[in-house]
Amino acid sequence: MKTCRGSLILIVLAAIGLLTMGAAQNAREDEQAGHPVGLNPSDYVGYRSVIPYEPLPEMPQVQPADSPRLMPESLFVTMRPGQEHVEHKTLHLPESPKPKQADILWCFDLTGSMAEEIDSVKANSLRIMNQIRTLVPDSYFGVISHMDYVGTYRYCGYAEIYGLVGDYAYNLDQTLTGNLSDVANSINSLVIGNGADWPESYARALYEAYADPGIGWRAGAKRFLIQWGDDVPHDCDVLSCTGGQPRTTGIDPGRDATTGTGDDLPIMDVIRGLKTNNICLLALHSGFYFDLWNCFAESTGCEAFEINDDGTM
Repeated sequence: MKTCRGSLILIVLAAIGLLTMGAAQNAREDEQAGHPVGLNPSDYVGYRSVIPYEPLPEMPQVQPADSPRLMPESLFVTMRPGQEHVEHKTLHLPESPKPKQADILWCFDLTGSMAEEIDSVKANSLRIMNQIRTLVPDSYFGVISHMDYVGTYRYCGYAEIYGLVGDYAYNLDQTLTGNLSDVANSINSLVIGNGADWPESYARALYEAYADPGIGWRAGAKRFLIQWGDDVPHDCDVLSCTGGQPRTTGIDPGRDATTGTGDDLPIMDVIRGLKTNNICLLALHSGFYFDLWNCFAESTGCEAFEINDDGTM
């Protein structure tokens, strides 16, 4: 069972605030080549000579600024192999690191492999939703879900049954609304389906997040897509985002449910579509290929976070 990286609610809330301002400047090291004075080359391995570290003076009290600041910004220290150095840094955030409006679209994988975690996923979605509303009073929420396409598909070196009778590749369960009761009812009514092969119709669901006009994104609102899942998309080169060895999981056939036509959905085209439409993907992932989902999310300006196999955090 996987262990979550901290409190997921705090992660989601922090993401909503911080992503509107840009990231704080990273600490850096300026390296120089050459041997340190007074040492024999045989006395060290891979020694780096840099500007000696001198503690910076304590930063004066300042009024909140419009952008985050990391203080001290730089670290200069000379170290031998095996040595450690600890420096305390202060991250200054603006007084109100949050958008005035936020639209959050929940996306649920409802295939059979999610059966063990769906109850926890639902409960955590409601809990996070209420916390976000506290942080950003003008926040809207919506719900979409997916399983997979019904039938057998053969394309780009892959041939499998995608989904079984009763499954669907995409559904708009609740348009974006400020009525939390409607959103909660929609989430609680979601029912697990089947799926057949291990990839799912993630590409279709993520595509519809910006292509379906019925979702109702508001102009000027910060847009987030929070996606719960545990598998990978259908794609002819599904690992391309991380630079892995080419691996096919079959193409996502798109709205016409037919492979080899103009509306097929390569996953990286879909990820670029999210970014173009200013939708930030927060992937909450259990299962394998976490790095892949993190790559997808980072490509839109957000991150992925691991959850436990039973949906707990």
